[in-house]
Amino acid sequence: MDFHRDSDRAIDVDTRLLGTGALLAVGGAALASVGVAMCAVAVAAAARHWVRHRERNSRVAVTAHRAADAARAGREAWRANPDARTASV
Repeated sequence: MDFHRDSDRAIDVDTRLLGTGALLAVGGAALASVGVAMCAVAVAAAARHWVRHRERNSRVAVTAHRAADAARAGREAWRANPDARTASV
């Protein structure tokens, strides 16, 4: 073991073990940072997909609403004008 003693009352520290622990802590922090970055990318991609899906669904809903309004207007116009029904036959 690699111990350093400055005096008899000092704490004996194994510097090799301390260095190894520090190196592992730095490596673990780097690995954790990579994991956090990967999670952030995954969440951002999921949010982007969710927003696109909502936009597409809202466009579909608007188009369906417009088509229903047009069909209703055509039906009401056809019922309101009896002469138009016989003229096309």
